[in-house]
Amino acid sequence: MSASTGAATVNGSVSCNNNSYITISGQIKQTKGGVPINGFFSAFVPCNTTTVRWSAACNLKLSSSWEVRAALHGGKASITGVAYGFAPDTGEFKQVNISSTVTLRGAQ
Repeated sequence: MSASTGAATVNGSVSCNNNSYITISGQIKQTKGGVPINGFFSAFVPCNTTTVRWSAACNLKLSSSWEVRAALHGGKASITGVAYGFAPDTGEFKQVNISSTVTLRGAQ
């Protein structure tokens, strides 16, 4: 996580039992001084019958010094999102909602 840009990286993994394509998108949210801070992320993950790790940048567009002070910071944050999976060989489609509390670590 970068204190100067408000950027954070969200990491995870997906497991597939056949060739699949996974799209993951979501929102990370913190509150600082009563002000909600939101960032968005997305990742496209080809999965070939294994567990695959993924990573997605979650950037905030900050243009003023006030916004920099309100950027994502170390500490608790909530993540909500959705993962869509499609297996072209079988035609199977699946959607899974994501919800988790995470701890953002250190400024870089």
